[in-house]
Amino acid sequence: MTVVLAALLSVWQVSLTSAGELPSPLGCGTPTPTPSPPPPGTGTIVVHKFHDLNRNGVQDEGEPDIEGWLIRLYIWVGENLELYAEGRTGSDGTIT
Repeated sequence: MTVVLAALLSVWQVSLTSAGELPSPLGCGTPTPTPSPPPPGTGTIVVHKFHDLNRNGVQDEGEPDIEGWLIRLYIWVGENLELYAEGRTGSDGTIT
């Protein structure tokens, strides 16, 4: 699954993959059915928007949170990028 996060003048693309492995047959005896893969895990995306006054990518003392910033989450559906969710940052600059 690929998740694309878009913000003003920036786009981040994150690819999520499973780290699990399925057993492979050794070629002897009665074959054992391959188990079904586990269901995909769930996760949380948290966005924190702040005014990065010195542009170092870290919120330093005195750099305020930004409330009311529109954040949109897009996902790939087939070959199309579609809006999945959107919301605005709260008074602490975050949205989950």
